Amino acid sequence: MIARPALAAPQPVSIPPQKIQLQSHCADSIT
Repeated sequence: MIARPALAAPQPVSIPPQKIQLQSHCADSIT
């Protein structure tokens, strides 16, 4: 649930793509 809003919100370039991918994978796993 926390990963969803994070993806919806504009992610700063500071966040590495790996972290975004991890959150996306986590969200898919939870769903």
